[in-house]
Amino acid sequence: VGKDVREQTRNIMERIKVILAAAGTSLDNVLTATTHLTRVQDVAAYNEEYGKYFPTDKPARTTVTVAALNAPELLIEITVTACIPD
Repeated sequence: VGKDVREQTRNIMERIKVILAAAGTSLDNVLTATTHLTRVQDVAAYNEEYGKYFPTDKPARTTVTVAALNAPELLIEITVTACIPD
């Protein structure tokens, strides 16, 4: 999972890249991202890591803080919607 929000963000984004590739698309085709964070103090670190995956043409994004996720070790959850190019 990762020891902190930076590592968890990287792990999630790398998994998303694999899933998108299997579907015939990529991060370049992500339209929206929804992120849930368990600690508001992690927003800046998350933004830095997330920005590395979308240096330009960032997708629409919603980021919210929540009390908890499904497992206590999870600090972040990211869901993306992407298109599959013709």
